[in-house]
Amino acid sequence: MRIVACLVMGMMVLAAIAGTVSGAEEEDTCAVLFDFGNGQVMWADVPVTEGMNAFNVTVEAAEKASLALETTDWGAMGMAIDSIGGFENDWGTGISWNLMIWNSSSVSWEPSSMGASSVSANLTEAIAWTYDHWSAPDALATPEHRYPWTSFRCDSFNVGLQEFGSIDHPALNWSKDLGNGAIDTSVVGANGLIYVITGGQLNPDWTYATNASLICMDMSGEEIWREDIGVGFQIASPLLYSDMVIAPSADGKLYAFDATNGGMKWTFDTGSASTYGITSSPVAYVDHIIVAAGNGKLYSLYASNGTEDWSVAVATTIYSSSPAVHNGIAYIGDDSGNVSAYAAADGAYLWSTPVGGKVRASPLIDVTNGVVVVTSSGAHGNMTGLNLTGAIAWQSDIGGSAASAAMTSEGYVVATATDIIMVNFAGEKLWNYSLGETFGGGAPTVVGDTIFIVTNEASGRLVAVNMTGSLVNETVLAPANYAMCAPTFIDGFLFVTSDNGHIYAFSTGSEEIIGPGPEAAPEEFPWLLVGGIVAVILIAAVGLVFWRSKKA
Repeated sequence: MRIVACLVMGMMVLAAIAGTVSGAEEEDTCAVLFDFGNGQVMWADVPVTEGMNAFNVTVEAAEKASLALETTDWGAMGMAIDSIGGFENDWGTGISWNLMIWNSSSVSWEPSSMGASSVSANLTEAIAWTYDHWSAPDALATPEHRYPWTSFRCDSFNVGLQEFGSIDHPALNWSKDLGNGAIDTSVVGANGLIYVITGGQLNPDWTYATNASLICMDMSGEEIWREDIGVGFQIASPLLYSDMVIAPSADGKLYAFDATNGGMKWTFDTGSASTYGITSSPVAYVDHIIVAAGNGKLYSLYASNGTEDWSVAVATTIYSSSPAVHNGIAYIGDDSGNVSAYAAADGAYLWSTPVGGKVRASPLIDVTNGVVVVTSSGAHGNMTGLNLTGAIAWQSDIGGSAASAAMTSEGYVVATATDIIMVNFAGEKLWNYSLGETFGGGAPTVVGDTIFIVTNEASGRLVAVNMTGSLVNETVLAPANYAMCAPTFIDGFLFVTSDNGHIYAFSTGSEEIIGPGPEAAPEEFPWLLVGGIVAVILIAAVGLVFWRSKKA
């Protein structure tokens, strides 16, 4: 009878444990998104109690995110948001903070028809505050895909940094040959989809046998759609804005497609096909798309239809340098060795400063320290920090580089043909990590506290170092070939491309390695229940041994 008693007791314990787990109620929360309209996003998950509204959770979310919040009490009309993190409403231009509510049924953001004080937080999974024109599109970040990488250097500041994430001991998760020539551009992505430009296949005489393509895939590498974007040597990355993906091309045109199905939205011809075409990645600014072309012009287009708002002649040639935009000012580098600033609203000239050597890198805006950081190439190349009025604050001799710098917690990091170099916020060189002799790789990308760089050599490598310049990981991209992309970090995956025509997805090495198109794992697995059953079996076994020993 004791064995039966043990079994009954074990089952009772298991039932009690299982009942406790299954009956436990998770704390209700409301996710709050702050989308600054420049590619930068911040999230905060706020516990919700009875009677809380969207304004209440916004106040708590801003405090969690250390964002200054300014409000106005409109009495019976409720509370209004005037400024978040220093970004103020500008009713003259129509730029303001707009409230959106997450609809989990349609899996989309919807504009709120009520003020924040009238929206119940108890009935809301997530809200978003977006800083853009009052007619702005939905936010690209979603509760399931929180941190998109929307442009070449992540955002319109060109920081090349994703601080809200990490990837430890990167291991290859999957790779795929896209079958259309070399890939020298970086991957962008949002909402569970990624986008990449292939260069087109070459004939033996180095002419192009096929057009370049913009390809959309899901996070497992399954292709969703692909569209032609003309012919030529493609080195500029696409931009995600609203419901569109906008691809620059060496034929001098911008192509805007529906991001979901690849339907054509519009095209714009810069007329620069004979001068490199577009080698500069576009950025978004207040319902406009700003892009530089090989003919030395900077263009601002209406995002809705691709028509020109304004254009200015910056230099004879702009090659590879992508614009950065902050506080109504667009910054751009050129082949004449200058960094120039223009008003983003109308293209009015503000200033231009020579920094030595061709500027083929994208300016990085460090808002906290009030500097524009840029690298220049050639014998007189260096890294330069300019204040926001164009005066040179500091210069550091790094040997010259055409690769854009990236922001880190310690300063600015850049790659040359031989080294990864870290410079502090005052422009003083902290350390260098030797890459050996290469042809100069792509721009570095920072994820958390790890720096990633791809080397441009016969056997291109993905190299990871930490903030002190010590090697974390090194992987040769197979099959061996040259590579010059900047890695990007989206939904926990580090994406890399190569001249071998492959796209690679790396993930944390401690996680299970999967291939393209994996089956989704169950959302929950009853490990506690399994453990309980094992416990019952052990109890029964012990009881049986005890019972038999007594019988003996």
